Amino acid sequence: MPADTDRARQREHLLDRLHNLRVIVPVLAQALASARRRAAQLRLENDRLIKQVPQLQRQRAVVSDTGLGSRVRATASAASANAASRASSSASDLPAQLLDRDVVAEPLDLLAGTGT
Repeated sequence: MPADTDRARQREHLLDRLHNLRVIVPVLAQALASARRRAAQLRLENDRLIKQVPQLQRQRAVVSDTGLGSRVRATASAASANAASRASSSASDLPAQLLDRDVVAEPLDLLAGTGT
């Protein structure tokens, strides 16, 4: 009889393992499918960004060739200084903070070719 008891325990153990696998495998398959979809999305985004690099390099070259590069750097430095001073300012300085956003936006507009 002890052999029958051991076999029954082994069978029960194997059935428990099989049940656990039947629960876990679909969850793992779903996670794998989700990871593959996300990887595909990231590859597409990466390809798009890689294609933008030459365009951004050309725009940067145009800005530096026209002498606007130093103006952009000076404006960016001023924006950094303003950001540092804003970090210690209170909420009552909100209008000044909104004006500072225009200082930061101007170099971005110049880089995009939409600035004045």
